[in-house]
Amino acid sequence: MYVYLEPMGGFNDMLGAIYWAINYCNSTKRILLLNTMSSHYKFNFSDFFYFKNLNIICDFNEIKKIFENKNLTIYPNELSSSINNIINNNEYANYFDWTKNGWIHKDTKILMNGPTTFPCNKDVIIIIKNQGGPYGVEMFKHLYFKPNIIDYCVNIQSKLQRPYLGIHIRNTDLKSDYHKLYNDHKQHFNKFKCIYIATDDKNVITYFKSKNPNIFNFITFPDKNYYNLHGNYNIDNNEKLKELILDIYIITMADAFLSNSTGGYNNIMRNSFRNISCINKFKYIIY
Repeated sequence: MYVYLEPMGGFNDMLGAIYWAINYCNSTKRILLLNTMSSHYKFNFSDFFYFKNLNIICDFNEIKKIFENKNLTIYPNELSSSINNIINNNEYANYFDWTKNGWIHKDTKILMNGPTTFPCNKDVIIIIKNQGGPYGVEMFKHLYFKPNIIDYCVNIQSKLQRPYLGIHIRNTDLKSDYHKLYNDHKQHFNKFKCIYIATDDKNVITYFKSKNPNIFNFITFPDKNYYNLHGNYNIDNNEKLKELILDIYIITMADAFLSNSTGGYNNIMRNSFRNISCINKFKYIIY
């Protein structure tokens, strides 16, 4: 018996939804089918991450094979005839609308976030969920990165001279007073051989480079205006995910960390820097 989840929103929102679904699966003895191909990032989760000791199938190809079984019973019942369309569709907006109460199926008007309990007599329970909150940090503790992702992060981070300062500034959908951050901590900027700024706003990089030439950032920014970095702009989705992970890795490995930003992704940054056990995520682990 399965729970099929399409987590929506930014990276922290997705992790929060996964955390919620895992708890539900544990309590009902179900296997989580995690499909991130319909997320903002449109990536196959198993290409980047894996879990240890959790009952999750996160390879999109394996999930599709499970749904080849035409005898599976589906909740909500109304989606039984369209499950293959949902599975094979990379544009979730064709099927679901976002409301203040959660994701609603366009045709059936069913709330896909679902109630707190579900009927347990169905083979598959379908959830489209946006979670966020502190749960993203909790789920991040269970994530491990594939060796090719670790190699990518290590190779790029090697371009930074130690000691280096890591800074996170979110300044698109959520704003930060980064001028104040600089003015309040001017003394720190001269103590480090280089400064890495993880940010979603290229104007932040321009500002800090005007103050200090030793500013680094390895992220690809859109040419046109954008609402946030995880939106559907014209940048390769796999590269977008790799760069997101790279920012977390570089901040985790920094000698010091500064930020006055808010939001769930910032919480992941702070938790990773403070928690030395997160470094184990970036080592090769036999699995």
